Formats: sequence, C-alpha cells, structure tokens
Amino acid sequence: MLYNIDIIKDEIVVTNWKNAIDKQCKFTGFKEAKLQKVYKKINIDGYAYVSIVAWDTADNYHNALHEVKKTQEQHCTLFSNSFFIINSADNQKEIERGVDDKTKLIVTNPYRISTVDAEKNAEMWDISKKHMQNQDGFIRARLYQCTDAKGEYYFVSQAEWRTEEMFMKQFEGKDFKQIIKPFEKVFSICFLHELTRID
Repeated sequence: MLYNIDIIKDEIVVTNWKNAIDKQCKFTGFKEAKLQKVYKKINIDGYAYVSIVAWDTADNYHNALHEVKKTQEQHCTLFSNSFFIINSADNQKEIERGVDDKTKLIVTNPYRISTVDAEKNAEMWDISKKHMQNQDGFIRARLYQCTDAKGEYYFVSQAEWRTEEMFMKQFEGKDFKQIIKPFEKVFSICFLHELTRID
C-alpha cells in the first residue's frame, strides 16, 4: 500500500477536499481517503487537518498521478507526499469491540528529521508502540516513512485510542506537554478526530 499524507496547516473548505477525492477514487487502485480535523494542538507548531489517501500499489498511484498531469486538473495537494508503513500494531480485542471513528482519538506526530536520525527515531517509536500495546483503550498505531528523503516530514506516526482520557492515563498524571517539550522542533503533535471518510 502507498499513502498520500498531507499535513494541512490552514483551514480548508471540506467540500473542495471531497471533490478532489471524488475525482481520485475513479482511478484503479484507489482504496480510501480520510480527512482528520485537529481539535487540540499539543505543541507550538500545530496544523489544522491531516488527509490520508490510500492506494493499493505504487504503480496505480503513479498511473493516476500521470493521468491528472495529462489533463492539467487541480486535485488539491492530495498527490504530493507519498508514504509507506514501516511499523504497526493492532489491538484486535479493541477492534472487535467496535470503534466509533468519529469519537476515537487520533494522536498524530509528523517528524522533521534527517535520514541520519531516522533509525534512532524509528527505534524510539517501536519502544513507545510496545508500551502502548498493553494499555486499555489502545486501538492501533502506524509509523509511515516518506518515499522522498527530502520531504518536510521523514516520518508521520498515528496512534488511535478509544478516548483521549485513556491515552493520557498512561502518563499517570504527568504533564504530557512537558514530556514532549525537548522534541518541540522535531515533532508536531496534535489530537484529531476523523471528520469524513471516502471508501
């Protein structure tokens, strides 16, 4: 699978996003698109939305991109940043219980790092993932790596939790903002809810 992930810093017109996806979903290989809206900015460098568009193969994605360029149509910026998953975890028990996509917490963390720091950060994420897997309310986590090493964000991570309270419980009353303060210029952590999805 290949994912187009866009970290959208300004307010957008959601109908424009839907119109762009309506055009993309006609192409072979389109799987789904999700638009997530930030409701809480945790550190200084926040954003407003995250758009994730999934394609079954890189070839189908590139064919769609080629067709768009041929017709010179504008499809927002939803073809711009390509990622693939390099690490993940699912809590099958929570998934089987049923998840309300509109109310679950999505913790999103784009990483501004160089290739030099990639391995260290991937190891840190893996340790964090193993810790989260044992917590009540954890649903799933994904670590995405950009296909372009020069992209603004080398990694984007997302963790889904049943509620914000369940996520915060793992820090046992510690100030989460203070925990992440040393990484202020590296991570842009926000809390989001899923606004809409197109399959």
